[in-house]
Parts: sequence; structure tokens; C-alpha cells
Amino acid sequence: MKKNNIVLIAGGAVSALLVLGSAAFMAVALGRSSAAREDRDAAFAKLRRIYQGAVFPSAANIVRAGENYAAATNWVVGIAEALSAGTNDWAAGLEPALATSGDFSQLREQTIEALRADAPIAEDGAPTADPESAFGFEFYSDSHPAQSQHVPRLLRQVRLVDLLVRQLYDSGILHLDAVSRDVFERGSGGASASSSSSSGSSSSSRGRRRPGAGRALSVPLVVTPPPPPPGAVTYDIERFGFRFSAKERALLAFLDRVDALSPYAAVSGLTIEKLGPDAVFPDERAEATKEGSRPSRSSSSEEEPAAPGILTRPPPRSSRMVSGPLREAPVMATVFVDVYFVGAAPSDAGNETQGRY
Repeated sequence: MKKNNIVLIAGGAVSALLVLGSAAFMAVALGRSSAAREDRDAAFAKLRRIYQGAVFPSAANIVRAGENYAAATNWVVGIAEALSAGTNDWAAGLEPALATSGDFSQLREQTIEALRADAPIAEDGAPTADPESAFGFEFYSDSHPAQSQHVPRLLRQVRLVDLLVRQLYDSGILHLDAVSRDVFERGSGGASASSSSSSGSSSSSRGRRRPGAGRALSVPLVVTPPPPPPGAVTYDIERFGFRFSAKERALLAFLDRVDALSPYAAVSGLTIEKLGPDAVFPDERAEATKEGSRPSRSSSSEEEPAAPGILTRPPPRSSRMVSGPLREAPVMATVFVDVYFVGAAPSDAGNETQGRY
């Protein structure tokens, strides 16, 4: 009996310890659960405050952002249109992608004949352009056909030569000595002859010296290819060279016309050479000797008394300068013009033009 009581007491004590341990463990677990619930409730409350706060754009700001985006898009479109203005004007009436070598030959012949016929008459009574000038297309004037991959760009060059030469005509130049273009067909059958010779005839080809027409041209007018375009804007350049004699007013008028062209054009090179002095005075002593060894007025001004009624003797002729357009000597100008085309190029995907057009 005593032994059984001891077992019961020991079992009860162990049970009590287990109950107390379970209670303590439960209390700790409930405490942790309560802390986790409080952290969760705090996080939800913080998130609720964020969503209920004024951190998102208002309706008015959203409308304003849409308007700004539309305005910026219109700016981009407007800039692209302004940059590409006139880019495709040269193709009016043509189908460059479908054009053949015969189409180019026909347009070239028509353009050259029209430029020869429309050349204005200069001060010396002769046409501004020589009748035999081919305006940069000498090689193709010898019945050499153009290669098919070069036709679209050759068509564009013909149209631009016609445009620029007519600007020279309208500026009132004295004589067009040479016209040259960027001979992009280098390596093809027509590159060497066209690129190594002067485009257009020099003033000496007539067999006589034209007043103000310059001198015989021993150095051909060769156009170097323009540099590749830098930057993200896609564009290509056509470069042309012109050598002509003109008065100052005509030269300035041509430069102003280039500045006003569409598509955009710029002068990339300009050299000017005076063809003679603006005023030439004969030697007065030599002139006096020819007239019978009569002393010049300048040498005897201090010895001879003034005529009656004249207070002072007028200055000698060499000290009186006469200026103005009538006394102005012409200049020989060499001008290189770059014409820019933005966003489009003729479909001449030849190997020579890959990477640059």
C-alpha cells in the first residue's frame, strides 16, 4: 500500500511538471504570436497609410503629363520634317527605283541641252556657259552607259546640277569655267575619266581670251567625297564644285542663293582670285613724254603759278581714285557646295556606297 502511494505521488509530480512545462511553453508561444500579430498589424497600417496618402499623381498632373508628351512628340515630328524639307524634291516626275540607264541618259541630255540654251549672255556678248560644256557628265557624253546600281544617284546629281547652275545664271556671273561633282562611281568603268578631268570648258577653249573669263585652267576641278555623317541623324551629302568668273555682287548673290536653297545646302569651300587691279593709272611722266616731253602737272605744280581765278591747283590724276561696279575687276571663284538629304537616300546600294549612303 505504501509502495503504491509512492508511485502515485511520483506520477502526479511528473504530470504536474509536464503540465507546468506545457503551460510555460504555451505562454511563450502565445507571446510570440501576439508580437507577430502586432508586427503584421503595424505593417498593414503603414501600407494603408501609404495607399491613402497623396503620393500618386493627381488627375490634373496625369492630364498635364499627357499633354507634355504629345507636345514633345509634335516637336520631334516638326524637327524631322524641317530637316528633311526638300529631300525628295529632286525625284519629282521620276521613279528612281525603277529607272534604267536609258532614263538617265535621256534626262542628262535634256538637262545639258536646256542649260546650254538658257545660258545668259555675258557682258562680252558670249554665252555664260560654253556650248560644249557637259556640266560634270563628260564621261557619259561619250555614249558610255551608266551602271544600273548607280542610276538613282546619278539622276539626283543631274537634277542638282541643273538647280545649282541655274542659281549661277540668275546671280549674273560672267563665265562658268568648270562644273564638277562627287564621282561616286570610283572603281567602275566611268570613274577615272570623269573624276580626273575638268568638268566644263575653260575660257581658252573658245580660241580667244574672253574679258573677265579668267585664264586657261591647267588644274582640273576635282571634288573630294564628303566625310561620313556623324551622329544619330541619318543623312547623306552630295558635293559639287564650280569655278566661274564674276563681279563681287554676283558672287555674293550666288552665296545667298545657296543659303536659301531647299533642300539645305552649305558652302564647304571657297577660294577667290582677283583677275586684275580695280583701277589702272598710266604713268604720268611717260604719258607726258609721249605728248612731246611736256612736264607733268604733278612735277611742275610747285613752280607754275595757279591760273587766274583758281585758288589752288587740283591734285594730280593718280591721287584721285575712281571706284564702283564699273571699275571693279572680276574675280575667279572656286566654290564647293554640299547639299544635305536627311532621312532618305536613292536606292543605289552599290558596294562603293555601302557604309556612307
